[in-house]
Formats: sequence, C-alpha cells, structure tokens
Amino acid sequence: MLEKDKIYSVTELNVAASFSLNQFFGNLTIVEGEISQISVSQMGHHYISLVDEESSISCTLWKSKYEKISIKPEVGMKVLIKGKINIYNKTGSFQLDIQSIRNLELGKFQLAFEKLKEKLKKEGFFEESNKKQLVQYPKNIAVITSPTGSVIKDIIKIIERRNPASVLHIYSCYAQGDKCSSSICRRLVQIEKRNDVDAIIIARGGGSTEDLIEYNNEDLARHIYKSKIPIVTAIGHETDTTIADLVSDIRAATPSEAAEIITPVSIDSVKKNLLEKKSYLNEQFKKSISSNRSFINLKRSNIKNYSPLSKINNYYQTLDHLLENLNQYYNVYIENKRKEKDILQNSLIQLNPLKILKRGYTVTYNNSGKSIKSYRECLEGDLISTRFKDGRIESKVTKSDKN
Repeated sequence: MLEKDKIYSVTELNVAASFSLNQFFGNLTIVEGEISQISVSQMGHHYISLVDEESSISCTLWKSKYEKISIKPEVGMKVLIKGKINIYNKTGSFQLDIQSIRNLELGKFQLAFEKLKEKLKKEGFFEESNKKQLVQYPKNIAVITSPTGSVIKDIIKIIERRNPASVLHIYSCYAQGDKCSSSICRRLVQIEKRNDVDAIIIARGGGSTEDLIEYNNEDLARHIYKSKIPIVTAIGHETDTTIADLVSDIRAATPSEAAEIITPVSIDSVKKNLLEKKSYLNEQFKKSISSNRSFINLKRSNIKNYSPLSKINNYYQTLDHLLENLNQYYNVYIENKRKEKDILQNSLIQLNPLKILKRGYTVTYNNSGKSIKSYRECLEGDLISTRFKDGRIESKVTKSDKN
C-alpha cells in the first residue's frame, strides 16, 4: 500500500507499481492476442507487440527462453502468452515477460493476407516472367508517397545524386488508413495516362502491421500488376512484406534502396566508365603503335634475310652441312657392314660340321647320302658311309638293335 502524503522517487513508484501488479495478477498471467510486430536485438532478445481490436502490450522474450520454447513467434500469429507482468524501472513501461507461447491460429489480418496471397499466386501475379525490366537511364520517374517526411527527401536526394538528368514527378497519397490504397490506385491511373514515365516508386516509411494493412489491398495489387510501367515498392520496415511488394516488379528494403535500384547506372559510374574507356583506348593505341613498329622492323629484317645473296649463302651453308652429314653417314655405314661380315664369318666357323668332327665325332650316311640319326633307319645288309675328320669308310650293316 502507498503511504498517504509520502513523496516517492520515480524508481520507488515504478517498484511499487510492479509489486502491485504482481500482487493483483499473481506470478504468471495468460494473455490472448495477435502478434503484430517483432524486433530482435543484437543480443538475440525478441521484443514483441501483442494486440487485439483496441489495445496493444509490449512483450519481452529473452534469448534464453526463446531457445527453449517450441513455438517460435511470427507476425500475424494469434497466441496465448503466459508470462509475468512487470514494469521496466528504467522507462516505467508496462510489459509482459514471456515464459511460454501457444499458437491459437493466424490472426485475422494475417489470414486475409495469406488468402489473398494464395489467390493472386494462382493467377500468376508473382511469376518472374511477368516482371517488367527497368530502363538503365530513366528520363522521367514518378514517386507515389507522402509529400512530407524523410521518405521523399531521401528519394530526391539519392536520385539527384545518382542521375541528375532524371526528372522527378511527385504524386502525393495517403500513407495509411482507409483511403490509402484507393489514393495510390488513382495516382497509378494518372501516371499511366502521361505516356512518358519510365519507372514508378511506391514508398512508405516504417510502421506497424496495422499501418500497412492497406498495402495488402486486392484492388491495389491488380493496379500494380496491370501497370505497363515498371514499379519498385519500398513499404514499411525491411522485415515487412506486403501484397504490393510481392506483385511489384522489384521490392526494395528501404525507400533509399528503391531510389538506387530505379537509377541502376549512376552519373559516377558513367564517369568512371568513360575514364576506363579512355584509359583502355590509350593503351590500345600504344599497343597498336608498338605492334606496327615491330611489324615494320620485321619486314625490314625479312628484306635483308630474303635477298638473293643471302639465299645463296644459305644454300652454300646447307650444302656444306649435307656433305658433312653424308660423309658421316657413309663412314658409319661401312663400319656397320664390316661388323656384320665379322659376325657372319664367325657364325659360319662355329656352324661348320668339320669343326665338330675334329673333336672325335663322326657322321654316318645311307646309300642316298642322307645322314642317319637313328638305328631304326638302318636294316641288315644296308651299305653305309662314315665320315671322319680326315676321311671316310664304307661299312655293311650286320645287325641293328636299340642297345
């Protein structure tokens, strides 16, 4: 209980309020709502906005809890969140520390988004083949956005820096609310009638999911799809994706990126390209001069080398070389033939039958002069002749057997 007439410090007041909330709700409280927004800190903590038809509450899902829970939070998810209600002393903000999450169903906004997304997908609205290509050097660029704020200033600044020759045509519209989508559709119709616009940017700065509902409008999606002019969208935060983004020819993460995308070739890159071309041409010119100088020197050398006197001298030199080779070949040939003769002569000596007879062997012939190699070739009464190293004798076979 707060003491009457006591003066409290800010910290004491926040602590007392937090204590009172815990006393009233108990340790843990279950809250039903739809997740409309999620941001993640560098430390991995998730900061979530939970909403219903009339109100919203900030929730904190610490990294240690996020890693343990089975249901991971997503935008559009209708959930039951169990958590501890407290007040963050530093800012006095009322928040819910999440302990667990139960997924009930998709929230009505996300459900409508998914239904329209599926319908347009079946009709081919998201096909890459239907996306229109941007021109490299747009002369006229139309921008549909709020006429005030940082979005239009950033777009103007970047386009003027990247392509000063482009003419910007600003078309104001409602950035959110019931009139948002219809105002953008009217601007698209006006731009189409001009017949001189090369590209269109539809841009809106960051906002909550509720602020971006009108960009999920079916009529707006069909206007974007039917446009004959390429359209780049940059709607909401980088993590937000609307039906308009899906149907557009290119989706940019931010309005500044959209301005860069729609001017693909900047004046700086053109200057750089021209300098590179100049450097390349100078280099090619130097190479050409060097190549032609070398060609001329080669021709001069050829004239000298192919003169009649030079040819005659070359022929003499070639002839001397051939005669020298011929002499060498002839000497080698004679030597090889001599060696072959010596080898053959030696072979004949080794194979001469008389050389065998000198060692005490004999050769026996029959009446026909054929040498006898086996006793079976001799019969009783046959006349045979035996050759010795120094003569021969004739004999008559009286007996023939194996032993």
